[in-house]
Amino acid sequence: MKFYLCSPTAMAKDMESFRLAIESCGHAVMSRWHSGNIGNPRLELTDPQIFQRAVDDIRDIENSDVLIAFAASGGRGGRHYEMGYAYGAGLTVWMVGQMEHAFHSLHYNSGTQFDSWTECLKRIETLPPHQRIKKNPGYLHSSPKTQI
Repeated sequence: MKFYLCSPTAMAKDMESFRLAIESCGHAVMSRWHSGNIGNPRLELTDPQIFQRAVDDIRDIENSDVLIAFAASGGRGGRHYEMGYAYGAGLTVWMVGQMEHAFHSLHYNSGTQFDSWTECLKRIETLPPHQRIKKNPGYLHSSPKTQI
């Protein structure tokens, strides 16, 4: 399965640790923003590379099966855009942490919300590595309880 990790850029080091845990289960992590391999995870809005970074992040989301969104305070809000984009594109979206706004309620009682990273990782460990998920048509078109 292919995952995209979505969080404030201040959590980039945590995301790298989580990437290693996911990969040790035989799955792939498609998000690159946290790796450091493509530069500083947090670009200033005036940085000439910011447009390309946004395009690359969208491509990484489109190449994923599941976006894991980490609730946290702070940041500029890019993670909220990524979560909405993934949801609209039909990806399964998992939520780690407590609700921050109304749209998180779409996942809160659906089996796709986890109180902690440890709880989320336990779920990942049960999934066959090469399993692919069919696209989710969205909350209004199917019950979120039917997601993995």
